[in-house]
Amino acid sequence: MTFQSNESHREDLKLVVYEGNFALVTEKRKLPTDSSQWIRIQDLPQTIDLNSLILNEIAVEEWSIQRASGVSQLTILQALTGEIILFGAEGTPKERHRLIASVPDLVLKNIRTKEILLNPDGEVAILSIPPTVSNLHTFLFRVDENVWPNAFTMTYLTNELSWQAHYLVLLGKDKMKVNGFIEVKNNTGSSFINVSLQTMAGETKRIRQEEPTYIQQNKSMMLMDSSESIVTEEGEGELHLFTIPFRVDLHDQQSTVIPFIDSILPYRLYYVAIPGHEHPISTIAWKHDSDMPLAKGIMTFYYERNDQVLFAGEDRISYSPKNKEIESQFGRAVDIDSEYALIRRYKSGEDTIEEHEYRLRNGKDQEAEMVIIHPFYYKTWELIEASEDILYQSASELQLHTTLAPEQSKVVTFTVKVKKK
Repeated sequence: MTFQSNESHREDLKLVVYEGNFALVTEKRKLPTDSSQWIRIQDLPQTIDLNSLILNEIAVEEWSIQRASGVSQLTILQALTGEIILFGAEGTPKERHRLIASVPDLVLKNIRTKEILLNPDGEVAILSIPPTVSNLHTFLFRVDENVWPNAFTMTYLTNELSWQAHYLVLLGKDKMKVNGFIEVKNNTGSSFINVSLQTMAGETKRIRQEEPTYIQQNKSMMLMDSSESIVTEEGEGELHLFTIPFRVDLHDQQSTVIPFIDSILPYRLYYVAIPGHEHPISTIAWKHDSDMPLAKGIMTFYYERNDQVLFAGEDRISYSPKNKEIESQFGRAVDIDSEYALIRRYKSGEDTIEEHEYRLRNGKDQEAEMVIIHPFYYKTWELIEASEDILYQSASELQLHTTLAPEQSKVVTFTVKVKKK
């Protein structure tokens, strides 16, 4: 006797969506009172990792997997070889024929006339799709009937479930408003209804072979309202788990968007000048002081000026714990000019002296904070003098800080000694 387990028997469903386009699925399904020797499961996602399925609470003695064939004209006709189908010219009543062969040629036998038709012109119709033709895999488990609980739990990995974080940042005069969203994309071919959802930040290693899938792309997006609940985060080793505090529906070919951060923070806007670029890089720095860490994702920046919102640019951020100082670069300031030149190089004993210059001009109608980042590729060097404040210095880099008033031009100079190797 075989028990056919399907989603109507589901009591609970949990998903943990990982980076890497896959998810861990945990389902709890009830069992009937009477025990069975076999359990058949035929409704798991098309994109399941076939080697990952685990059944708990029942004693599995053996199992088999019938891989999905995919629903197509070829697979249907191959499965119906030897069976009765309907055939006739287009627009005319169809007659019963026996399907003799479908590959490499279509061969039919008319039941009424006994004629054999070879590659006939016309339309084929079928009475039903054979049960062996499916986009879904079939799992058949032989179990110990003496171990028969009220329910069992199964856990498996499935591909084509992914998540990422998006951040919308509105840059005001002194502060910025940050709204963060978790977007979960379901391309598995199956829907997950009333699911307990978590997303995992961090890299996990997987070794697997690609399985064929039969999925149509028809995407949509849905925004979930989380105004009365708060997404929480906890760490597990190198991984970080974000828990959605309410159950969601993840429909196939749909993106579900869940708000998880809403903060107003002070920020600092400055411009980074580097050699070889005539306009500096627009950069903001701020301290993420929210209790909720930032998952890696894309930040989209807007300027708020005179009751108008203007697109400023985008940047990617990595995972950022609370209280971390964060910098984002999102474009170039075309109204600020930066021109670099090596003015002079000469010998001083066994060493070499270099004189460097940056010509800066602020075309804005407001003050501009500037940071010059100049790289060095020498093994040993030292700074002799600089016309502006030193912000940072290392073996490979010098950073200088200055401020330009509106419409101001300034020449920043520094001199270094390159020591003989």
